[in-house]
Order: sequence, then C-alpha cells, then structure tokens
Amino acid sequence: MEDITDLIKTYVLIIDPTLTDDDFLDFCIGDVIDRALAYTNREQLVAQYEEDILDTSVKSEDYVLPIPRPLQRALARTVVGVYKTVFESIDGDRAVNAIEDNGQKVSYANEVASFMATSSDTQLFSGIKDILDKFIIPTIVENTY
Repeated sequence: MEDITDLIKTYVLIIDPTLTDDDFLDFCIGDVIDRALAYTNREQLVAQYEEDILDTSVKSEDYVLPIPRPLQRALARTVVGVYKTVFESIDGDRAVNAIEDNGQKVSYANEVASFMATSSDTQLFSGIKDILDKFIIPTIVENTY
C-alpha cells in the first residue's frame, strides 16, 4: 500500500506544491485513504494486494488494486481539501501539542483527527462521492434459512 500512498502524495504535491511534505500531510493522506477504503468496502483488498506484490508469479497488471487508478487522483484532491480546511480552521498556525528535546520531536494538536472524526462521508468526499460510489464493493450476506 505504500506505493499507492506515495503516488497519491505525489499527486497532492502536484495539485498544490505549496503544501509542506511532513507528518501532518502524511496523516491527512492516511486518514483519507482509510475512509475511502471503508466507504467503498475495499478494505479486504489491501491484504490481497500486498500478497500479490510479494508473489513473484503475479504480474503487476494482475494486481488487485484496493484503490483503483481512477480514484487515486480524486483522493489526492480530497486530501488537498482536507489539509486546507484544517489548516485554515486553525488560522494557518498549527498548535503545538508536545515538544521533546533530545529526540527533537514536535507533535501538533489533533485538528485533522478531530475533523475526520466529526465529518460525514458526504462532507469529506463531497466533490468525488459520485466517483467513489462507482467503486463500492457490495456486501454479500449469506441466507441461513
């Protein structure tokens, strides 16, 4: 999945080169991908994709992609929207939540996590919902009668 995540990050930075490539952006990308996988019921395809990559007998064109190519750029646009929405809501200055001295670690407040937790799928994916709907995998329920 790292290669798909990196490709989406590349698209994000092409769409808006002013964004900072940091943990904040990585968190946005990861969260949007997780929500998209859950929304489209494609989470189970991640394990299959990772197995396909490790199996040298499977050709790359036969990989089962958890996030198909048409969705990758659409998700990149969503990431840019989430990033800007959260960043603008905190007036462009991310609040520092914790600072560590020797490890030189700075962590920011959880604005992204809060935004993602309180946003509905319709709000989050407003511009690409029609595209996402085309990639939903139906849930099959076995009849036990």
